[in-house]
Amino acid sequence: MMRKQAIPLAALVAILAGCGRGGRDVADGERALAAGEFKKAASIFSAATKAHPSSVPLFYNLGVARALAGDSTAAIAAFRDVLRFVPGDLDASEALAAELRKTGSPAALSEAHDLLEFVLPYRDAAGDRARTLNTLALVEEALRRDDLALARLLAARAAAPDYPVTDYNLGKLCADRLKLPGAAAGYLDAFLAAPCATPAGMDAAAKAKALRASPAATTPASYSHAAAPEAAALAAQGTDAYSRRDYTAAERLFADAIAADPLALDAIVQRANALLALKRNAEAAEAFTAASALDPARFDIAFTAARLVYAAGDYARAAALLAGAVIPRWPDEPQPLLFATYAYAQQKRYYEARAFGELYLAAEKRANPKAKTSDVEAWLAKLPDTRFKP
Repeated sequence: MMRKQAIPLAALVAILAGCGRGGRDVADGERALAAGEFKKAASIFSAATKAHPSSVPLFYNLGVARALAGDSTAAIAAFRDVLRFVPGDLDASEALAAELRKTGSPAALSEAHDLLEFVLPYRDAAGDRARTLNTLALVEEALRRDDLALARLLAARAAAPDYPVTDYNLGKLCADRLKLPGAAAGYLDAFLAAPCATPAGMDAAAKAKALRASPAATTPASYSHAAAPEAAALAAQGTDAYSRRDYTAAERLFADAIAADPLALDAIVQRANALLALKRNAEAAEAFTAASALDPARFDIAFTAARLVYAAGDYARAAALLAGAVIPRWPDEPQPLLFATYAYAQQKRYYEARAFGELYLAAEKRANPKAKTSDVEAWLAKLPDTRFKP
């Protein structure tokens, strides 16, 4: 396929002016597009294609106007016309994928994913790469692949930290799909702190404010001790028994404390530690998971649960815990990313392993520029090159 350099929207006016007798009408369409009169612009561009049926920029602008006017079906047709003239056009391929996503059909989403996978390796500029990764994340989210959507958004964040759309999409993913209000709040607050000068940006800011105020993105209170006196007394006895290495008694006392106060985070964590000492690892993993759900700030507890599940050989659940509870709240820590890489590889899900492996390598090098990652890089290079599966 041909690789075609992107044509900035502002530059299309000059290109289109050379289209012959329709130049004046095309300029009117450009003005309508710039003024936000998208339906009018689409009408002007559509008429101009009759006089200039082979103008690639004209059909591209027609697709943009139709997309902005909310007519995805017509926009798809225009972008397909561009690709008919110039197979492999990067901008048209990405724009077509974005519109195909809006239809929501499995076949359209699959085609959109293929198009974006073709485009992504050619996106070298940070902002362009971040935009393409965001579009790919939205497609994967629509395919119910929240783990891969998370990986794309974190890659976009690393590519262009000042690209605010990434924070918005991360916040929405954490609030709506992953049910992680603490993480959602952090990402949405970062987005709202960024300038949103364009109408699209202001519209997204309004949506972000509404989402930020919703229960899904409201961080609940953290519980650092057993609030009920009875539970506190039982937890204290449990701590004493644990210090004497009477883990059986300690586990029972912590369980009694939790029964008296189900929000006693300390008792839940201490019971999990007692279960670990008793080598009841499966129950310990459940207890750590429950503690993590209780306090959104304690991502380290969720990581402990994921490691226990991984050690038990339940790689699918380990990957789900890592991508669904740990990594969104701890995105810059390399170790959970490495565990996720291994968990996917153990399931022979090499496509996902590569995605999280690349995130790990980047995070490790950010944390320690002198870190030696050659072994992991060599291992990743040897993984089978599998295709995406919804």
